[in-house]
Amino acid sequence: MQINQMTRKWLAIGIILLFVGTCVIPAIAQDVEKSLPISRGNWLYVGGSGPGNYTKIIYALENASNNDTIFVYKGTYFESFSISKSINLIGEDKYSTIIDAQDSPHVINFATNRILVSGFTLTNSRDWANDCGIYIKNAWETHTTHNTITNNIFTHHREMAITVYQSEYNLITDNIFMNNTAAIETGSYSYYNNISNNTIIDGGIYLWGAPNYNIVSNNHIIRGGITVSRGSSNTVFDNTIEDGADLKLMWDTKNNIVKNNILISSNAIVLEESTSNTIQNNECIDSKGISISGNNRDYWQTHTIENNSHNGRPILYYKNQNAITIPSNAAQVILANCNKCLLKNLTITKLKDGVQLGFSSENTICFNTIYNNSETGIILQDSQSNSIQNNTIEKNSRYGLELLGYSHTNKISTNDIIKNGVGIFNEGMSEVNTIHNNRIDDNINYGVYFSGSGGALNIIHKNSFKNNTRGIFLDFSYFNIISNNNFINNSKYHASYKVDYQKAHSNKWIKNYYDKSHVLSPILILGSIKTRFHYYDWLSESEIYFYRIGVQIDWLPALRPYDIGV
Repeated sequence: MQINQMTRKWLAIGIILLFVGTCVIPAIAQDVEKSLPISRGNWLYVGGSGPGNYTKIIYALENASNNDTIFVYKGTYFESFSISKSINLIGEDKYSTIIDAQDSPHVINFATNRILVSGFTLTNSRDWANDCGIYIKNAWETHTTHNTITNNIFTHHREMAITVYQSEYNLITDNIFMNNTAAIETGSYSYYNNISNNTIIDGGIYLWGAPNYNIVSNNHIIRGGITVSRGSSNTVFDNTIEDGADLKLMWDTKNNIVKNNILISSNAIVLEESTSNTIQNNECIDSKGISISGNNRDYWQTHTIENNSHNGRPILYYKNQNAITIPSNAAQVILANCNKCLLKNLTITKLKDGVQLGFSSENTICFNTIYNNSETGIILQDSQSNSIQNNTIEKNSRYGLELLGYSHTNKISTNDIIKNGVGIFNEGMSEVNTIHNNRIDDNINYGVYFSGSGGALNIIHKNSFKNNTRGIFLDFSYFNIISNNNFINNSKYHASYKVDYQKAHSNKWIKNYYDKSHVLSPILILGSIKTRFHYYDWLSESEIYFYRIGVQIDWLPALRPYDIGV
């Protein structure tokens, strides 16, 4: 009787130990940072020295069924494969369990739903369209959704590390991406995906082609950015972008939320032709602030932009306001459909675009210092009758002052516009603007560049153009009056133009001073004239266009430079 009890006792202990052992071994081997779903199916093993272990992952996949788990021991597996069963694929250790695609299109192609991949280094997919480390795409015959990619390393993918295309409810979390061309892309009509808690070095996150209702949160991105294109109702929050590119909403994005992100030594939060987005509680540390672009009023005035900062000072956005005075501690100012506001005694620096006016009129920008911005000091987009005077606008990399769209009857006077890429750039239908008594000196390229067949009737009077590479260039801009200016020591030319042959002599050059002229004689302004030539063959009439040398004349140039007191 005693022997039987003892036998039963040891038998029970043996069964318990056997059960515990079968559970502990996979648990130890997984070495994952987060708990993973418990498989309802069988466990299959790849690598290692156990009896019945497969030598390749693809062999285990062939013998697996839905809900099985394939556990892969440490080692390098030179494979690429497709998964068409709802399984868990788990590596023993993400640093030393390596799947090398050896320049194949993908490392893993997801061809069904509810796949989990965790614990691997995935590397070396090919550089070609749609090539990537993991590819998730809905197909007509399968609905590829609800997949999880967690606790992996993606490296040396020459196109994209992960692509999600027309797929929903996928979770991409707690992965490391490094040395890839780009990290994560969600393509057209990818909804309700969650991209969170990833570390991305050298690459970005791209939500392209109408991605809606996706979440991008708590990612740390170094030397990369986040882009949402044509998407709506996405939420981008609590991310850190360091030494990186833009956080960009572009091309008809709407109703997206960008909040509580930190940009460190990065580019700007960019709203490009987008509407009704919320930009809230973002912190820019040595980064480029917020930039808005687009020639539609709704691109400017439909956003909610509040409580954002640049190096501890507020980024101020106003819409539909009248007669307000901007606080002097503003780091950046954006006016959308605002009138008669005063921007005075501000210091605006180290942004993408400093002061931005969209569809705003009769505002005064005066006695400000606007310098060292990576694109433009002051932008006027479809804005009119604004006064820009007594400012120092210098060392802005692209333009000191930029007039876009139909920006007309603005007065730009007594400013120091120096050492920019281009001093004043005027594009589109901007016309009847007055540029008077400014010092437009030492600009790297042009002092003034006017572009666009509609831009016309501007007055450029009594300015200094000194030490620029080029003084003035009129690029299909007509009926302008350029008078009483000083052109001194501009290295390539003082003035030039490009015009259509029908308006070859439409611009007027009157009594300017040119440092190469010391006698009272006409000065020739050389340019290019676009000319049409008709020719006939035995079937039809045709025409070609070519450029020929053109000449406009300043008949009475000044003998001495004007006293231009700025």
